[in-house]
Amino acid sequence: MIPDLSVVLFYDGVNNSRDGVSGGAHEYLYSVGLGVRYQTVVGPVRLEYGYNPDPRNEDSHDALHLSVGFPF
Repeated sequence: MIPDLSVVLFYDGVNNSRDGVSGGAHEYLYSVGLGVRYQTVVGPVRLEYGYNPDPRNEDSHDALHLSVGFPF
């Protein structure tokens, strides 16, 4: 095993207000995914893939993200 390498599973969700008013019409948006993280001296190198199982017309089905370092 590589001690600085980790694998993560994630679920991300939000209750989105369609009209911008709390308590109004809303929709629940969510995605699931898998990521690999490698710890370096400048912070983690992260490669993550997310899948949207129920996209709206303007949404994509998936996304791939690569980041280096700590978020601000």
